[in-house]
Amino acid sequence: MWFLLPFAFIMKYLRRRVAKTTNMTDYLRSNVLVTGMSSLPPMLFLSLETVKCLNDMDEEDGDADEQCSGIMLPQGSLTAFLFGVIVV
Repeated sequence: MWFLLPFAFIMKYLRRRVAKTTNMTDYLRSNVLVTGMSSLPPMLFLSLETVKCLNDMDEEDGDADEQCSGIMLPQGSLTAFLFGVIVV
């Protein structure tokens, strides 16, 4: 705990120094927008695979978490990561 408090102040100081030296609008436009657009095809693929798995699911064999966990877990982790990026 004693290490985290000074570390937080140091990181805050460094973040402010970097923000003053760079143009944030160009950085956001080039990195977030361009990189964000390239992440759409994998997300669309995972979403379509999840819908396909849920449509092909046998209700007698078990519930959706057991049958489609191989595709639902990656989609959930990707969604949680992108939600975290939006929050930050």
